[in-house]
This record gives sequence, structure tokens and C-alpha cells, in this order.
Amino acid sequence: MRLLPIALIFCLFNVRAQDSLNNWTLLKEYALEKDAIWNTDILENVYVVHNRMITKYDSAGVKKFSQSIKSIGQVKEIMPINTMKLVLFSEDQQVLCLLDNTLTMSENLIDLSEYGIVSASLATTSSQSDKIWILDQLNSRLLLLDLSGKIQFQEVRNLKGILDIKEINSMFETDNHLFLFGSGKVYEFDMYGTLLNDMELGNVIVDTVHCIPEGKRVYCALKDELIGQDLDGANKKGIKMPVNQVFEFKKVSDIYYFRTADKILKYAFKNNR
Repeated sequence: MRLLPIALIFCLFNVRAQDSLNNWTLLKEYALEKDAIWNTDILENVYVVHNRMITKYDSAGVKKFSQSIKSIGQVKEIMPINTMKLVLFSEDQQVLCLLDNTLTMSENLIDLSEYGIVSASLATTSSQSDKIWILDQLNSRLLLLDLSGKIQFQEVRNLKGILDIKEINSMFETDNHLFLFGSGKVYEFDMYGTLLNDMELGNVIVDTVHCIPEGKRVYCALKDELIGQDLDGANKKGIKMPVNQVFEFKKVSDIYYFRTADKILKYAFKNNR
């Protein structure tokens, strides 16, 4: 965003759905293989990992850098920390890899076993400096790791017991709050790992529909509509998206990235209200 940290301000939900299609402008298309993963940062750079290579495109879609990452195995998450650094998470090797803004890899991989973690399944960056959330789903643990090693990390144990959930499908942090999605619900934690809130997502099944949090709302891409709902379950609104069958979406300011079956579509949205 995960991708995180990225500001996600959805003022467009005040626009009537029937008018909103006229407010979208297509800016760029990026070809994307079915098994590729991707992310973007606050400068609108796009990062793509495919066939053990990572590639960086600038905001105009120009390829800037490409680097082999065969040494860290299959990458599951690309996580920009800031404009100068990003982190890759490899689930099969249980490591984190730091890269700079030219995709140059740090010599030292962060082995999660050094934190007592051997079965991490999800990761997302924290807005707290040099910290990252790790989900150890097999052992029902949620951990906030300090990548600098200067502060003892936080841990939430018996996560499945606390949440009464079989499986967590995705995880994001925004505004110092962590959100876990699974089994048709979203769970909100504070920066210390304390559960604050949980909400049913109605007829939206988050196992198959991409959802992200922003402030006090959750947004889901459902067929050709982007749906926003308050965390208390009220004030549910939607707008028409310019493409159908969106598998993932991300936002940087008024720029939206929609992933379809074979590409990323970059759109600008203008609110004429």
C-alpha cells in the first residue's frame, strides 16, 4: 500500500454515481503479468516484481531501474517506507530485504527467525519510524518489529481467540491504526496492538474483494463500483469506477491505480462539486 504509508482521502464519494464516470481521466497503462505483484509510493512511482526481478517506473511510466532479487526467493509484499527506501517480504524464505530508491539491495537481509518468527504470512509497514507489522498466522500472533533493533517489539498473542476468525486475508496500517480483513469483517487496532473496533462488511466478501482502510472508513472495489462505509457501519456510499473487475486498487492524492486481469490503469479523478 499496502500500500502503506499512502494518504487515502476519498472526497469523491460525494459525487453522484451516475455522474462520476465523467470525472475519470486515464493517464497511463502498465502491462502486468497475472502472477506479478506491485505497489506505488507517494511520488507515484510504480514497483513491479515478476520472475524474481523488481522494476521501478516513474510517475510518467518510464522504466527507471531493474534489479534481480533471486537471492531472496518469492516476494509476497512490496512495501515503500519513504521516498528513499522500500522493504520486500519473502514468505518462503521468511526474510525482509531493504532496497534504496535505485533498487540497490542492502547487504544484510533481516531474518525473521531472529525475532522468533518462522511462519510469517503477511507484512505491512508502520507509520512509526523503522517499524513493520508481521502476522504469524500459524501461531496466531501479531508482532510490531523494530527494524533498527533498538526497541523491544510488541506482540499480540492468541489473535484468533481475540478476533474469533479463521483466517486473515489482508493487513494495512493507516493513521497509526492497523486493520485486519477476513471472513467478511474488518478489525481495527491502535498503534500498541489493542483491538478498538470490528465491523461486518455486509454483503462484501473480503476474501475475494479488495478492501482498504482510510481514516474512519473502509473502501471496497466491488465489480464496477467503489464502495465506502464508516467503521461504525453507517453512511455507506458508492461511485462508479471507470473499469470493471478490479482486483486491487491504490490511491495517491487524486490519482487512482486499478489492477485488472492484465494491467494497471492509472486514473485521475476530478471532483467538480
